[in-house]
Amino acid sequence: MKQPFESLVLSLVLGSALSKVPDAEIRINGNLFRGSYGNFGSRSSFDGLFLRETPSSNHLLCDDNSTMTYNSNDIVLVPRGNCSFESKMLRAHRMGSVGVIIYNTLESRYGGNDTDVEYPEDQIDYECANGQVQIENPDFSFDPPAYNGTKINSYMEMDSETTECQFSSDSVCDSRRCVLTEQPSERLYTACCAWDIHISMSEDSKLTVDTSHMVAIFTTMEQSEQLLPLLGSPVNIQARPYPRLNLSSILIWMLGTFVVGIASWYSAKEYRNTNRHLSNPPSSSRREVELPTRTTAGSAPVTEVRVQDESEQTNNDYEGTDEPLETHADTDNTGIATTVDEENRDNDTGDFSALEHDVPVSQEDPLEPVPEVQSATNLEDSRRASEEEENEPPATSEPQQSGSNNMPQQRNRINTRPHPPESDSLTLGMWHALFFVIFASLMLLLLFFFKFYTAITILYGIGCAGSIANLIFRPIYSRLPSCGGKFNIQTCLRTALCPSIRICGLYEITSLDILAALSAYTLCILWLVVWFTDSDPSSNPYYWIMQDIMGSCICILFLNLFRLNSIKVATVLLVAVFVYDIFFVFLTPYLFNGQSVMVTVATGGGPVETSEDHCEKYPGHDNCRSQQFLPMLLAIPRIGDYRGGSSLLGLGDIVLPGLLISFAARLDEAKRLVANHTNLRVGSLPRGGYFLWLLLAYAVGLFFANIAVVIMNRGQPALLYIVPAVLSTIAVAGWNEFKDLWKGPKVFLWADRLIYYSHTGTLVLEDDATAAESIEDDEEHEETVVRPIGDNASRREFT
Repeated sequence: MKQPFESLVLSLVLGSALSKVPDAEIRINGNLFRGSYGNFGSRSSFDGLFLRETPSSNHLLCDDNSTMTYNSNDIVLVPRGNCSFESKMLRAHRMGSVGVIIYNTLESRYGGNDTDVEYPEDQIDYECANGQVQIENPDFSFDPPAYNGTKINSYMEMDSETTECQFSSDSVCDSRRCVLTEQPSERLYTACCAWDIHISMSEDSKLTVDTSHMVAIFTTMEQSEQLLPLLGSPVNIQARPYPRLNLSSILIWMLGTFVVGIASWYSAKEYRNTNRHLSNPPSSSRREVELPTRTTAGSAPVTEVRVQDESEQTNNDYEGTDEPLETHADTDNTGIATTVDEENRDNDTGDFSALEHDVPVSQEDPLEPVPEVQSATNLEDSRRASEEEENEPPATSEPQQSGSNNMPQQRNRINTRPHPPESDSLTLGMWHALFFVIFASLMLLLLFFFKFYTAITILYGIGCAGSIANLIFRPIYSRLPSCGGKFNIQTCLRTALCPSIRICGLYEITSLDILAALSAYTLCILWLVVWFTDSDPSSNPYYWIMQDIMGSCICILFLNLFRLNSIKVATVLLVAVFVYDIFFVFLTPYLFNGQSVMVTVATGGGPVETSEDHCEKYPGHDNCRSQQFLPMLLAIPRIGDYRGGSSLLGLGDIVLPGLLISFAARLDEAKRLVANHTNLRVGSLPRGGYFLWLLLAYAVGLFFANIAVVIMNRGQPALLYIVPAVLSTIAVAGWNEFKDLWKGPKVFLWADRLIYYSHTGTLVLEDDATAAESIEDDEEHEETVVRPIGDNASRREFT
């Protein structure tokens, strides 16, 4: 059966196995029979037909000299045998009928002539494992003809009173018929269970006649017993119905949209948590943000602003401790006192160049004196001194004014705080995008030529266990409740015989980690076992549900680890994979003898070379496993479709557009964070935010990919529809700040500084020369950077 494909594409997959599935319906007097269309003729509906028999002189319709005629609304019931299927249909059509219904027979399994007999073939015509019997001294002979069904069939039918096919009780012979397997020796025959299945009637290569207005349907011996008594009855024929737009296609669309949405939303959690952390401080902790006074605009080095709190706490856990913000400058209570001269602030542009102006700080606060702020060049000395004086009471002094290029020499005690956790994410740049497409192309070609699909499946199954452990089991186990207040499972896990293991002195593994990993690896190994042992794993609920969970976790983890900071990189990446998809799906057949590289790889090497009827007989055969797609996709079995199969969505169609949607989600949260806790103007968001509009664009693009699948009845590269949708949406929604979005929104820099501040109580400032730099110039902005300026200043990074 020719099957549609799936790669990093949305696809409709037909046929859960390689066996022939009845695809025609025959209705006679209220009775429903199912048959199989041939690979020739029409598949249209035919109403008002009448079932007719073949002429007695030309019973098999293999003789061209018959003089019998039919009406144009007749369809002829013809036994199989002696000539090709298509030639039977053509002879019936020449006699006036619209087509034929060909039924299987026992005599068609024999060949030869009036004197010599060709016996049926093992596995093709019969299977002795399904039933075998020795027939001694039968009451029939082969003289003449070679096989006379009228005389012999009654002996070969298990339900006949004269049957000789009496198999043992443990035999399973679905056809209820047997055939003789060899030339008798001393009148002793061996009979085995005959196959009676639907087959795909092939074309006759010798015939070149147009058969589009004729019909040919194949039925079994079992059905023929019910059809023969109905000769002369009215007949209606139609293709077996199936839903064009299957419910599974809608579900895979919803699942894909949900996964890309939740993964993108999750990637912005750091900005969102910081916003919530700074917006809801505990009332018991009073904190002030102090800024330096610059004596001459542009001449002071960049400074690091320290935060004092009344409790003198030296530890600050980002997740566990909330920090209030009280402005100490002449501003409203927006959070961090970074008062900027309104006359020199750019309006609604998100430009932070206003920081070049003097930042006034009130020196007359009656509550407490303003501590001095250390220059970045003396920062290390300040830290060292603060560590030495950690247990001493803080010393305060009045600020001293000095020249324009000097900062005050007296200092306050600076609280030492733990550094924020290092970010595990990688910001993708232009070279990353190009390298990704090159690497994907090379990997695709390697898979195409060397076909190591099993190794890829094993690596994928094992690799997914880590993401499941981190995203599902570890959060679940860490929130297990205590039992009656006396026994706490978390405490038990952490204080077990092996509470923690430190790997090479760097990474600590707790019992909680071990339990989560064991749970995840157990599920993934079971998934691999199903994949290896089940002839049709896609129909196993555990397999496809687990595969969807694995794929969803991988997408969430990917978008949390990899991110974009400008739409320039996003555009290059998405356009590159757009071209990549089109080339490897549609153009490579012209280079590789009609084989599409993407289709061949995605289908695990493509369809196997074996007959459909063989796989219906032996579904467990290695070549008869259902077409195995590489597992990097989401799958939902088709619902209410007799053809079986699944609706699929490749993970690449989620994570690649998801990088841009993740960018939008982070941009929304970064703008909200900076707007809520500084008095900087970051520019307005589109109604609902960029994230909502891009998620909607993704859903629309994926929807049209589904519609294209229905219309064209074949798989479609989903990126062909998604990429234009999301890129055009971000361009239209962000037109007012397109230049900033293209180069990289600078609001990310200030949002990162606020995250650093929430961990350390330190706010890093920079002047217009630094703020004007593009994020692209510092794509690996994993750490907060202090950039001093001035004649003697030097760049300095610290975490």
